[in-house]
Amino acid sequence: MTHQQSKLHSIEGTNATTCHRSVRRFVSLHLLIIVASLAGLLASSCLADTASRSVKAAYLYNFALFTEWPERIGAPFRLCVLGDSTMDEALHRLEGKPVQQGSRVEIVHTELDQDWSSCRMFFLDSEHQDNLSQALHKLASLPVLTVADGDEGVPRGFMIGLANRDNRLQFDINLYAARNVGLNFSARLLKLANDVASR
Repeated sequence: MTHQQSKLHSIEGTNATTCHRSVRRFVSLHLLIIVASLAGLLASSCLADTASRSVKAAYLYNFALFTEWPERIGAPFRLCVLGDSTMDEALHRLEGKPVQQGSRVEIVHTELDQDWSSCRMFFLDSEHQDNLSQALHKLASLPVLTVADGDEGVPRGFMIGLANRDNRLQFDINLYAARNVGLNFSARLLKLANDVASR
């Protein structure tokens, strides 16, 4: 095979790379600033549910990296999800990833009648919005980072809201809700947020 043929073969192979694999390669980066800058490009070029879920999972991981808890996190870092979710596959790819202080991500599926006190992060996807008030009642006063997926900004009482706007995944922050239970966010995360509410 000539050098030129080899180059053509390489290009064809690159073009054959699936959208899903491309997303996984990009979102494996640990810095939220990189994920945020790529999110719009990935969403508009792939237009696939799998891509969107992978990007959302990457955001959740980076929220864990750039959030400060009032006490030592310990191990494992439990990311709790209410019930079954279309995000399950993307979320389980976060299993074992390092977060802070030597802890690693553990995905925990939970129900409303279970104890959530060991959760460090709680994710409510768009399929379970009807359980919003019940979830808030269980999480009241707990130092748990709460993240909701939807297009209406941050639900009342939650700390971070994910939303697709103009083919771009963005997030809003309720700083008051976080600080009310002793959580805080890094300046980098606050700068990348679409909107930050302090009260």
